[in-house]
Formats: sequence, structure tokens, C-alpha cells
Amino acid sequence: MAQIDDYTAAYSWDLMAGVLQACVDDGAKFSTTADWSTQIMRSADTTLAAEGSLTRLTDMQSALKHTSSAAINNAFFTEFAGLMSSIYKWYINGTGTGQGAFASMSTMFADRHYRVPFNLTDAWLRAQGASLSSTYLSCVEEVILCVATMAGAPTYVYSNVLDTDMDFAPLVVEAVGDIGAGDLDLAYTATYSDDTTGAETEVISNTMSGGDQVLIASNDVTGDGITSGNDTVPMGATAGMVAGQHVLIQDRTWPVAMTADCDGAASFTAEDTLPFIPGDVVYLHDDDTANEEATIENINHESKTITLTAACAGTFTTAQNAFMRLKTADGYGWTEILAIGTVNANTSLVLDDDLNHTYSDQAFVQRVIKSIASVALTNGTNGDAINITAIPDRPGYATLNA
Repeated sequence: MAQIDDYTAAYSWDLMAGVLQACVDDGAKFSTTADWSTQIMRSADTTLAAEGSLTRLTDMQSALKHTSSAAINNAFFTEFAGLMSSIYKWYINGTGTGQGAFASMSTMFADRHYRVPFNLTDAWLRAQGASLSSTYLSCVEEVILCVATMAGAPTYVYSNVLDTDMDFAPLVVEAVGDIGAGDLDLAYTATYSDDTTGAETEVISNTMSGGDQVLIASNDVTGDGITSGNDTVPMGATAGMVAGQHVLIQDRTWPVAMTADCDGAASFTAEDTLPFIPGDVVYLHDDDTANEEATIENINHESKTITLTAACAGTFTTAQNAFMRLKTADGYGWTEILAIGTVNANTSLVLDDDLNHTYSDQAFVQRVIKSIASVALTNGTNGDAINITAIPDRPGYATLNA
């Protein structure tokens, strides 16, 4: 068995976190803290769950490809603990080809550049006898940090802070209801990943409806994007980006670099094929060839070969950093957390390590933030209200399962 790939690993981590959170949400008899994770792993007994939990557990068990009833032989928890054991084997102590490449989970996370939901830390400790560092832990679900309302004089309610098990998070602004006739101006003080502080501003458009979200402190990747194994991210506007601070880079179109040229052909090999299925409409792209639309006919995941329904018209070469991506963004995508090494003003960011994945001009780079203070609203319309919310690095299992 080869070492687990990032696509499978990230989804497995997020699935486990979603399972635990659903147990908390359904299990009224237990605390909503991370201690619930420890309780589950210690007991391995589904009868501890509140009565309404068993249907949810069975559903999630099916998502784990396990067909036994959750109420029989503790099948659900056996599968759950087994998934953790498999991840540990893949990364740390496996002896198969590609296994056991890392000395510890911390070195693995530092190399792969992704984080996992913080509610897994107690369960991992119980199952594997080691802790997960807060550096590599992210939000389980959305956490509202501040509710700000224009009501005559603006009011501000600081409702939560980030859990102490994690260091920082990406943030969004969410409209509580429709924003009125004029744009709403938001100002606040942010504490960044390097513990420095700075003044931030956002314009909340009057086109936003209730529930709409906009990313805070986010800049778009531009140009031809960046293929895996490189550290320089093209960015036409670098305002706010500071060397030494951590950023989240994300692309929900699942770009994958080609590992063989596709010169008027109908098939090619790529660095990864798992995010795709036959029938997907994709774009082929390289540095000197514009996006060409194509449809996937077949995928051989073992050889990582993509076969299209027809030969492409253009020439896409590895020498010109050819890649394929989904035409329409998915609900999920590649994510990596790294620190900025150098900022080349309005040209690019040089990160402190090479990226493990490929990112297109549909990607964005978002500064992660530890805390906010001194929130202030101006302009807008009386009655406008927003939430400033910390979000998971990737959409959570509950979101995907919905």
C-alpha cells in the first residue's frame, strides 16, 4: 500500500471531524467540548450516544464504506479508530512502498502543508498516544467572532474567540440580512499569525443578500497560476501581504499538472487524477496556450491517465507548465498553509516552501488571523448587520454531506 495521497487524506480527516461533531450535535447528554472525542475513543460504545444519534451514526458509517449496523459490534467506532490507525501507518510506521516517510505527524503536516479540524486532537491522542500540535489544527465549523450592527449608533458584540487548540484561521464577513442602499464600510484591528497587528478595512457591497459571505484579507492568484514544486505565486495585487505571515492558498477547481505532453492527443498522464470522474468538463491550459474546454471520457487512477472524449486542438506541454482543472469550481479543493518569504509588490509572493499542488488563476491566497478587535462600521444603512466569522480551511463534512 503506497503512502496516502493528500486528496484522500484531507477528506478522511474532515470526515472523521464531521462524525465527531455530529455526535456532539446529536448527543445532548455530553459536553460540546473536545473531551467528547476522548470519551468516544475510550468507551468504543455506541450506547453512550443519545438515542437520536444512532441514525446519524449509521449514515456516517455508510459514508465510511462500512455496511454493518452501528449498533452491532461497535462497527462504527471500530471503523473510526481503524481509519486513524491507517493514516498513522501511511505516514509514520508503514513498511510498504512509500509508507513511513515521516518521523512524526508534525513533520508530516509541515511537509504536506495542510491542517486538520481541532476536534480530532483528543481522539488522536486516545487512539495513537500522541498529541497534534495546534500549529496544524483548524476550525471544525464556522465560529462567529463579532456581530456588528448599524442601529443608529453601531453596536458590536464580540461573541467568541478561536479555540485554544488552534493558532489562527481564515475569516469571512457574512451579511446577516440584505445590505441596504449604500455600501457598508468595515474597519478592524487584526492580530496576524506572527503576532503583529494591523488595521484592516473591507467594503461590504450593497449587493450582498442575507447569508452571502466575502473573504477577508484575500488576494487572487493571477496569470498562468503555479504548478506543483514551485514557490512563486503570481499575484497582480499584493496589498496586505507581509513577509513572515502565514497564508492559506486554495483552489476549488482541483488543478493537476500534466506529467506528459498532450499535443493534439486525446490522453495524457497527470500528477493526480483522484479529484476527477468521467463526464467532468475541464480546461486544459499551459503558459502559451489559452484554456481549451474538454470532457473526460475515462480515467485510469493506477496509471494516472486521463482520456478525453476527443483529441484536443492545442499543444499542452510540461515545458510550458501544462495543467488540467475543472471548468466549474467544486465545493472542495487543494489547500495549503505556508508562510510568505518575500513579497514582490503587485507581481508575486515567494512562499517559504514549494507547493505540493498546482493552482490556477481561480485560486486565492488568504491571510490567516488570530483575533480581531476595535471593529467599526461606517456608512451603510440603518439596520445593516454583519458577522465576522472564522471558517475551516476546507468546507467541513457537514457542508459537503448536505
